[in-house]
Amino acid sequence: MLTLRPASTPEELARCLAVRRAVFVTEKGVPAQLEVDGDDRLNGPCLHVLIQVDGADAGALRLRRAGTAARLQRFCLLSSFRGRGWGRAAMAQVEALCRARGADKLTLDAKFEVQGFYAACGCRAVSEVFLEANVPHVKMEKPLSGSG
Repeated sequence: MLTLRPASTPEELARCLAVRRAVFVTEKGVPAQLEVDGDDRLNGPCLHVLIQVDGADAGALRLRRAGTAARLQRFCLLSSFRGRGWGRAAMAQVEALCRARGADKLTLDAKFEVQGFYAACGCRAVSEVFLEANVPHVKMEKPLSGSG
């Protein structure tokens, strides 16, 4: 069973950051000083969310409000949870969470290599490829009104 757990304590935030560090810094080689920024704090501009599968920490993400849109950032799953449908299940719950918080659109900057995953979740590319942290990305979005 997959659940999204918004971080409300320093310990929960630390667990989100530990998952992100394992994926982005250790596995993907992103410099630590680029992966963590000033928004990685409680009561800041972002909602930090721990993704759990059967009670185990499986992934993390953060959401930032941008007008009436929700901006998905730092979405990741630990390698042992990939390829088993948990990413799509998490995206469905992220969309429901965003709707419940009043967002009418989900936006994100997807690494080009995983653009297909987000497209399979109903997002569409709305930009040309661009570099962010020297990695090819594409802006994507998905309307959240109605059934999405």
